[in-house]
Amino acid sequence: MKQKLMKVNQWIKREFAKGSEPSLVTVRKWIKTGVIAGRFINGGAYVFDDQSAGLDDNVKQIVQDLMRL
Repeated sequence: MKQKLMKVNQWIKREFAKGSEPSLVTVRKWIKTGVIAGRFINGGAYVFDDQSAGLDDNVKQIVQDLMRL
């Protein structure tokens, strides 16, 4: 399954309740440090659409492995 990129703003809206959203700076830092998978393209930040906020890396890997079956 090919991962797709989505704009950071869209990902934040999908993953966080209104009033609890992290800042764009925070999410950009998460991408840079590998907390979530994403890319920077021409200065814009994008998150892979399979990323979930707060999901443990071990659980994330298990879910991804199951999705490949």
